[in-house]
Amino acid sequence: MKRIELQILLFSALIVTLPAHLEGSTVRIRLHAALKPETVVFAVRTGEYMMEIPGMEDVRIAPTKPVILFASEGRVAVKWGTGRGVIADSVRFAPAGSAETSHSFSVSVPGVAGERQYKGSMVCRNDNGIFLLLNETDIESYLPGVVLAEGGPGRHREFYKAQAVLARTFAWQNLSKHAADGYNICDDVHCQAYHGIIRDEDVTGAVKETSGIVMVTSDSVPALPAFHSNCGGETASASDAWVTSLPHLQSVADPFCLSSRNATWRASLTTGAWINFLRKNDFTGDPASPGAISFNQDVRKPFFVPGNGIQIPVRSVRTEFGLRSSFFSLIASGDSVIIDGRGYGHGVGMCQEGAMEMARQGYSFERILSFYFRGISLIDIADARQPPVIR
Repeated sequence: MKRIELQILLFSALIVTLPAHLEGSTVRIRLHAALKPETVVFAVRTGEYMMEIPGMEDVRIAPTKPVILFASEGRVAVKWGTGRGVIADSVRFAPAGSAETSHSFSVSVPGVAGERQYKGSMVCRNDNGIFLLLNETDIESYLPGVVLAEGGPGRHREFYKAQAVLARTFAWQNLSKHAADGYNICDDVHCQAYHGIIRDEDVTGAVKETSGIVMVTSDSVPALPAFHSNCGGETASASDAWVTSLPHLQSVADPFCLSSRNATWRASLTTGAWINFLRKNDFTGDPASPGAISFNQDVRKPFFVPGNGIQIPVRSVRTEFGLRSSFFSLIASGDSVIIDGRGYGHGVGMCQEGAMEMARQGYSFERILSFYFRGISLIDIADARQPPVIR
């Protein structure tokens, strides 16, 4: 099979690098952002930690002495040791002792099975009634947890490298995403899934072997690192999925994912539900006409056209009926509408199941990324340009 060579772009002109506040490696991540807990248990796992509370002398926290934190009337209540407690505006747990010592801690939350472990520091504060848990760590320590959470266990190392580059690119590109909230990014899929530190050697090795590498467009600006589970044999362009066109996110024929578990699916609707949907989208023609209830996507199409000059975005059909993707065909069958679908997710960018198969066939992470993204380069973050600021 023909290999896809990565197009390496050489930059001889002066490069405008990222501003100083982006060149540091520390990132502040909101933990359990989706759950929004109001009670947590902090515990030291390795090394020693100091608990810092404004107006108090720092307290050394031993591994055998967990600290309970909970929201209390717009502030943070803290309990530790033998019943000691205090109410404060904020609490910070910071590594103590030698920088050479490994420091890690765990956070346990009611309703979440087990505990999640993290490196670095943790800040807990109550911001206008919102109980915030913030992990301060360096980006390279953060990334393995993202790669495993987004890519799943037991994958090929080259796939993990491709996923690591996308995760790193997203992190650098979105360091200001939650700046108004006092942190950089969250641990939910709103940003990137992150469940703490992990010990999978293939994942940690993939992050280390791609250290500092990000994906950029032809002007050296970090590219939008989109990915999805399965494209069904053809990725979607950014303009089809999200209206906005991006040169590096074009539709790509993908034979690699076709044998994967999410390549095809089937769903059904009542004819009445489909007719109601058409009426809601201003279709006034005969709902029994062939064009109103028959649609074929042998290749991706942005619109379903039932007649009367109406164009319905296929993404609207997906949203309305909770379909796995917007890559589907439909046909009437008695009192039902049968939907035969392909792929899982928005379809833009890297198809994860296709990338996994490419890795199994011996493709490198560079070739995987160049297959799914057009006109991109892989460079060190220090050489990337700052994305334009929209005011």
